[in-house]
Amino acid sequence: MSERILVLMLHGSSDPRWRQPFEELAHSFQRLSQGSSVQVAYLQHTGPTLAQVVARGVQARVSRFQVLPLFLSAGGHVSRDLPRLCDEIRREFPAIDVELLPPMGEHPAFQRMLREIIAGYLDPP
Repeated sequence: MSERILVLMLHGSSDPRWRQPFEELAHSFQRLSQGSSVQVAYLQHTGPTLAQVVARGVQARVSRFQVLPLFLSAGGHVSRDLPRLCDEIRREFPAIDVELLPPMGEHPAFQRMLREIIAGYLDPP
C-alpha cells in the first residue's frame, strides 16, 4: 500500500497517442518508488479525473495526495480549476491531505532544462 499518491495532473486529450508518454512516465516511477505511487489524472477529454484517482486512493487507505500540474505556467486551469477541484475533494474527504503543487513549468530545474534545450537550438553543434 502506498503512503501517498503523487498525481501528475494533465490537461487531457481524447488521442491515446498524446496520453501514452505521460502514462509510461507514471508507470516507470511505480518500479522506483518506495512508499509512494505516481498516477496520472486529466482535466478534460479522458479519464481518470483527479476525483477518480483520489477516490481509488482513499479506498486503498491512502491519505496524502500531492497534485503536480504538468503545465508550463499558472493559467486558468492551474489558478482556477485545479484549486476548485482540490477544495471539492477536501470537502468530500475531510480526513485526507491534498496538496496542490506549483505547475511544472515554474520549477527551477525545469526552467534550467528548458533553457538548455532552447540554447541547443540557438547554437547547434
